[in-house]
Amino acid sequence: GARRFAARLGRLNAAELHARQALWHAAQARGLQAWFATQGTQEVCDPAWPLRPELPAAA
Repeated sequence: GARRFAARLGRLNAAELHARQALWHAAQARGLQAWFATQGTQEVCDPAWPLRPELPAAA
């Protein structure tokens, strides 16, 4: 996994890597949300990263 992208990711500073991680996560969440919609489920994907609002306590 990581070795495949080490050369490209190694050139990024911490701020650049963080920004890209946030974008990658948001894109993945949108894709998963679209897939859930095709399945007719009400599941919601949060595109926020790395911090998310506090989740309600499990019942």
